[in-house]
Amino acid sequence: MNTWRFEAMDTWFFRESRPHGSVGGSELGSVFPPPVRTLAGAVRTAIGDCASVNWSDWAEGTSPDIRDVIGIGSGMGKITLRGPFLWQNDRRIYPWPLNLLQRHGQNGGKSEFARLQVGSPLHTHLGRVRVPMLAGQSAGFKVPESTWIVKTGLEAVLAGAMPASDQIVSEKELYAEEVRLGIALKNRERTVDDGRLYQTRHIRLRAGVFVDLDVDGIDELCESIFRRPKVLRLGGEGRMAGVSIHAADAGLPDAPTPQATDRGVILVLLTPAALNENSWLPGKFTEEVDNGVSTWRGHINGIEMRIHAAVIGKSHREGGWDMAAREPRAVQSLVPAGSLWYCTMVNSDLRAAYSLHGAQIGGETELGRGLIAVGRWPAQEFNE
Repeated sequence: MNTWRFEAMDTWFFRESRPHGSVGGSELGSVFPPPVRTLAGAVRTAIGDCASVNWSDWAEGTSPDIRDVIGIGSGMGKITLRGPFLWQNDRRIYPWPLNLLQRHGQNGGKSEFARLQVGSPLHTHLGRVRVPMLAGQSAGFKVPESTWIVKTGLEAVLAGAMPASDQIVSEKELYAEEVRLGIALKNRERTVDDGRLYQTRHIRLRAGVFVDLDVDGIDELCESIFRRPKVLRLGGEGRMAGVSIHAADAGLPDAPTPQATDRGVILVLLTPAALNENSWLPGKFTEEVDNGVSTWRGHINGIEMRIHAAVIGKSHREGGWDMAAREPRAVQSLVPAGSLWYCTMVNSDLRAAYSLHGAQIGGETELGRGLIAVGRWPAQEFNE
């Protein structure tokens, strides 16, 4: 496995799932980090260009050798991905885990943190279930938006502790937004299309900030074709990006050591997951009711477990352009990174669950979807 590191040489724009001219406003924002399919397309294009592929032959299926390597359309060939992740000042940073809440200190003081606890059963649209909540004084605590956490901070959260304030990375430390105004073009006439103005918000990365994508299955090819950095087009408007290949970063945060008193484990998503439509469950789980309280029993990678509660973020929407079919992709709803499940084991030792650290759930795993980390569920975070 190698890490492909993307460096912005200008502003970038990765359009949100709404189309231009949609109801509700004329300005479209940029998704960040970039959608993995956009980066996957850049990887495949870079490999094909370095191998002097005739792209017409590739699209028509008359260049089977390169198709076997990079695939076509939704098929990824030999390529498997993990990520994307952000890299800032020689450290990898990760999505914010949704069981961790933050309250900013008064008068510029240090931030305070609190962890959710699984509380007493409540009546919900799913039945009578346990719901994660804050215990005690909770005023001012919330899940911060557009905020990330460094590797050591995430390791502390997985171990049942709190991160330090300097282990938190805000949006403004990573990039700035720039508003751009454009107008549609008539390509044949080479003139502007009167009245078709649009507005977008690009992102400009700060110094020392990059986007990482771990790429597996083509290590030998990478060594032969990428002996020096390459420049390619990336995202909307074909903005320039530099790409360099490095030995794979250590990647995942370390899994904690389970304690005998732990209630169970917390499974945390590090990348968005493509689960079954309209489902928040991480696999084939069946609802069971005990003493009027619903839980969900199932298995992940052969390890049987029971889900007692979950914290699921706002649906992550991805669309994009299918280069092979030359048409827009259907917009997908994904469970966002940072979402998590509180689980106990069924007929197995708690330590068995830690083998799931670095496993993937759901569909499109070749794109890096559904990467999970395993954390402790301390006994004090369960309210009988």
